[in-house]
Amino acid sequence: MTTRTEKIEVALTPAEKNELKDWVDATPDYSSMAMMLRTLAKKEMADDDGEQPAASIDEDTVEEAVESAITPLETRLERIEDSIADLDAVGQADDDLEDLAHAILTELPELDSPEDFESFHSIVSDDDLSEDDSYEYARRASTAEAWADYLDIDVSRARTALTNMVEWYPDAEYAIVDPVDDERYEINTDSRRYYRTA
Repeated sequence: MTTRTEKIEVALTPAEKNELKDWVDATPDYSSMAMMLRTLAKKEMADDDGEQPAASIDEDTVEEAVESAITPLETRLERIEDSIADLDAVGQADDDLEDLAHAILTELPELDSPEDFESFHSIVSDDDLSEDDSYEYARRASTAEAWADYLDIDVSRARTALTNMVEWYPDAEYAIVDPVDDERYEINTDSRRYYRTA
């Protein structure tokens, strides 16, 4: 590629400059004003000599034209690749969420009715239940908080998986927890307890 270091300044009014720029933008033959001025100057000089412009190919002109045509395509291709990557990430997240929902479903307590849930008082008072036994507590309490603690995930992620689980699996149910006025239980009044129908 030819390295151009010399410049020629052309004095124009703002209106003339805008008119020229708009014309170059609308003309696909030229990728810039500089390219247009070089091309037209060469053509004018050839015409002034009484000769027809040589039918030669200016490599720089072709290269600039190709670059100006390829750049928008590269940009669009990058956007498409980004969109595909985003869709893959969403699909992977959905798959992970479905796996999580299914994993919890298989561990839910199986009950005939939500009244069969063991009381929180009974669970917390159980001397055989170790404080480190998050699995047993999760199965017996079966709240989003208990499952999140057992699975070591955010409560919001556990809650999303449980909500989708109820929608996806017909045997998954939940019951609203009655208010418990005891700090040991760490149960909100709007908590749900999840179970499988027997």
